[in-house]
Amino acid sequence: MRVLLVGSADSIWLKKYVDNIGDDPRIEFSILSPDNCMFSEFYREKNVCVYTSPFSQRRAAEGVDEGGVKTGGRKGVREIAKSILPGFLSKRIYYYLLSRRVKEFLTSQDQFDIVHFHYVSDDSDLIYYNSVKKYNARVILTYWGSDLLRNGRPGGNKKIRERADHIVCLSAKLTACYFGFYGDMEKNKLKTIGFGISGYDYIDRVYNEKFRLETKDLLSFPECKLHVAVGYNASEAQQHVGVIRAIARLPKEYKKGLHLILQFSYGKSEDSSYYSLINRELEASGCSWTIINEFLDDYSSALLRCKIDIFVHAQITDSLSASMLEYLYSGAIVINGSWLEYPMLNALGNKCLSFDDFDGLTGVLESIIANPRERGGMSVSDKEALRSINSWQSVRSAWLGLYTS
Repeated sequence: MRVLLVGSADSIWLKKYVDNIGDDPRIEFSILSPDNCMFSEFYREKNVCVYTSPFSQRRAAEGVDEGGVKTGGRKGVREIAKSILPGFLSKRIYYYLLSRRVKEFLTSQDQFDIVHFHYVSDDSDLIYYNSVKKYNARVILTYWGSDLLRNGRPGGNKKIRERADHIVCLSAKLTACYFGFYGDMEKNKLKTIGFGISGYDYIDRVYNEKFRLETKDLLSFPECKLHVAVGYNASEAQQHVGVIRAIARLPKEYKKGLHLILQFSYGKSEDSSYYSLINRELEASGCSWTIINEFLDDYSSALLRCKIDIFVHAQITDSLSASMLEYLYSGAIVINGSWLEYPMLNALGNKCLSFDDFDGLTGVLESIIANPRERGGMSVSDKEALRSINSWQSVRSAWLGLYTS
């Protein structure tokens, strides 16, 4: 069974998906991606072909895509479109050129049995017309969060939704949003399947003293301070500036004892002015800080989770953040914006704190610092409850069932 995954090969979530699903002997995965592939060695080991040539942007300048296909150094379609006309017309030209390149690419490929869209965007409609119709393949759509919460609109992606054999939402909240946006016409093929979290296992290993000693120099933060993580990626949607300003309003003696950590390993915007603003706010905050720009592997990510005392999550929208759950599992104090509703956590006895606005966040942080509590708020039963819902062991069979049913 040949499955074409449409998604970002650079994204850690797609790597984790392939890592946990890709060893089934019945399935041969390929990936159609707009991005360079930082995980190219991993995909080679897994015998997964990654095709970027229809979209090639940065990689095209080097003349070779990650699938090993010569691109002739062609410019990326977004770059070409912007060079011809700005604004709305540029977008129309982009879709026309992308359609041509996808069609050109697919004519050279063998039959795919399933086309699985991870993250449903406007591009998905275009790829549907050029791939699904060509192969008469089965279609699976997976909504990740912002593709509904930020981009959902009545009638959006209508053709591909009607044609889909399975539609997956990663949480009950997203499923409810889907019905709210699109009605219940596709209810018989809609499924709620959580995305597996592999970080739990690595966090358990970090808490093994031998492993911690081996990796203690990977991430060095000042001792005798509270380590506060501000978001979990570089996207502006994390609202770093609002969080830093809330922290800056704390009493001076409190701020001296805080070290802020911003993980910019992925999700960085091309607009550098946002990051210049963040640096200015950090310098004025009265706290020490570290910005992590390097990509962190699974072990280093788990080590980071275990070093953080307080995790502040102010993302604009979220379905169910794996990073947030990993911080919670590691024993950090997790503070979520009250607009980020997690029914699953409520059912388990929500261990998180919340704030309604950034003034409220200042008060929550002041209360925590004034009345310190030790890490490790998750009991063994709490951890087992999290694992039972969204560990890979608990969801793997449901994902595989999409391909075999």
